[in-house]
Amino acid sequence: DEWWTLTCNGWLTTVFSSGLLSALGCVLCFRLALAFSAKVLAGLLTAIAFAFGTMFFPLATLLQDQNIAAVLLLVSFYLLYRVKEVGQGKDVATSRPISIPPEWKIAGSGLCAGYAAITNYVPAIAVVALTGYVVCRVPTKGGWKWFLFGVAGPLLLLSVYNFVCFGAVWRMNYDYVNAIMSRGGGIAGGVLTA
Repeated sequence: DEWWTLTCNGWLTTVFSSGLLSALGCVLCFRLALAFSAKVLAGLLTAIAFAFGTMFFPLATLLQDQNIAAVLLLVSFYLLYRVKEVGQGKDVATSRPISIPPEWKIAGSGLCAGYAAITNYVPAIAVVALTGYVVCRVPTKGGWKWFLFGVAGPLLLLSVYNFVCFGAVWRMNYDYVNAIMSRGGGIAGGVLTA
């Protein structure tokens, strides 16, 4: 219970969880910007602006859930974008055959989006937008079914957790937040003010 041990453990936990995931988010931002513009400088400047021009870096140094959800959404979009850019079973960038079927990438994208939604409930809005992106832009036949299959896993996990802990699937942990912590009340109040 020494202060130095607690501080060191807290720092290491942050570095090896949200810190590493945030670094991955910056790499994904660079790769997406590179895919959109095909210019290394533009991709690098975009990643730097994302990392240091937003709240992404300050939140990476804290043990918070916002960056984890953001990185999961970036991974989800990145996987969908890669499926969209693939033509006739070959990778557009390298012209090599694709080893992972596109349906698995779409399901993995849904899995990441679902975990983002259960990590912090606000990204559920982005999950709806990603579902629309799958329907409108991803050429794989029945891609939306694979995406929703991926999303269903984390939502099922959350439902089981809510049932076991709170007695009902629709009861969430925000229903049990201390009134002092949730000034606004409800999900939005708990998420935005806690």
